[in-house]
Parts: sequence; structure tokens; C-alpha cells
Amino acid sequence: MIAAVRRTDTDSSSSEPTRSQHPSSGVAVREALPMPPHIGPAASAGRHTRGFTLDLMIPAGLKQRVHDLLGPRGYLDRPEDLALYEYDGGIDKHPPDLVAFPRSTAEVAALVTLAREFGVPFVGRGAGTGLSGGAIPREGGLMIAFARMNRILELDLENERAVVQPGVVNLDITLAVEGSGYFYAPDPSSQRACTIGGNVAENAGGPHTLAYGVTTNHVLGLELVLPDGTVTETGGKASDLPGYDLVGLLTGSEGTMVLVTKVIVRLMR
Repeated sequence: MIAAVRRTDTDSSSSEPTRSQHPSSGVAVREALPMPPHIGPAASAGRHTRGFTLDLMIPAGLKQRVHDLLGPRGYLDRPEDLALYEYDGGIDKHPPDLVAFPRSTAEVAALVTLAREFGVPFVGRGAGTGLSGGAIPREGGLMIAFARMNRILELDLENERAVVQPGVVNLDITLAVEGSGYFYAPDPSSQRACTIGGNVAENAGGPHTLAYGVTTNHVLGLELVLPDGTVTETGGKASDLPGYDLVGLLTGSEGTMVLVTKVIVRLMR
């Protein structure tokens, strides 16, 4: 495995990074001013040693396993492609080391399991329109992009419900049901591009929310992949189910707890 090491000691005499050789390992060292603490979902990898921060690249074994799982067109790893996924709608930037495009819940669970097996941080990404930096891979690693999980699975107009994958564009739900007099209320300014998975992660709002509430008021059930790769569900089509409101807890958690692979939303008319 190749590792780039960024020195974070406070005795650096220049703000410009320089390169040298670590005396014990021969690994290239970039000496720089102290870096801010790493925060966000990808910070769980724990790649810190005293005086150094290790940015570990994707192991060759993991890349081959992702290739076997998704095929040659199921992931990106060239620097020029990864640059497109280093930012969202905010100001922070950091490129991932590998971007994977699953098409099913099973593939998402397999990717999470692989990331855990190889000790690589992972982060989910919708359309990249968020402003909070929730989709920024602050320590690189594996990005799981939901662009290909973009199907509306069920329209239950009788019960005013829709079941969708996380890559469905927000506005597409309304377009699918407006002929029957229904609409999906949360309408962020990026509704022509943003996806439902990202809306759930950020608890997105919009002009209609003044009257109807934000995303958490219109999400009734979720299918989830936990950090260990376990798939589970919470909530459902019925309103006010007994027990803890885990849907409310996870909506707005910015991907720090689970990856959402299916959403049950409320339709209105």
C-alpha cells in the first residue's frame, strides 16, 4: 500500500509545503503548517500517528474487489475523473481515491463491507448540491455515489406514498404524480438536480416547507446500510408507528450514521 505522509508539527518554518524523505521509511513527506482537525464521516479511519497524518491510498486488493463487484464501468479511479467528485455546492474540497457506482442495496452493502475489511474510510454522495460539506471525503478513501440508484420503485396514490431509490431527483417525484393531482412538498432550490438520498441526509427544505414542513415531515420509512454492512429498515408506509422515531433521527444526520438505499415519502395534493 502506498502512503503519503503529511507532517503536522508546529515547528515548520515556512507556509509552503516541501518534500523530503522520512528517515525510517523512505516514504515521501510533505512538511507543512499544522492542519485543522479532520472532521466528518470519513474521519473514522483513524489514520493518525504522533506528528504525522497518513493519507492511505486505495489498496490494490480493494480496487480489484470493487472491479469484480461492479465491473470496469462501475467505478472511477483516474485523477481527472476523481477531481469531479472532490467538491459539493460549498467551498470545501478533497478528492476521493475511488468512486463506486452501485445499482442495488446489495452492492452498497458489499462496498461498505469491503471498506471495513480494508480499513478504508467511505462516504456517500448524491448529486453534490449540498452546502454543508457532508459529501466531501475529508480523508480520501472510497466514495459511494448513488447516481445509478435512480428508480421510482412504487407509486401508491391510494395511500399517498411513493417508494424511491436515493438517486431519484427531487423534482422527478412530482413530475411522476402531478398528472393525478399530487406533488412532493419539499422543494429545495436545487430540486431539478438534487436527489432524495441527499435531501434525507441534509433534511432539505424549500419554499413549500413554510406550509408543509421540511424533509423529515415527509419521509416515513428508510432502508439502510449500517457501517458494518448490515441492511435494515425502519419506519414504513403507516403514519405514527410505535417505538423510537429512528427515521427522524437519521434524517439530517449527513451520512454520519448510515447510508440510505430506499426511501418511503409522503405525497400531497
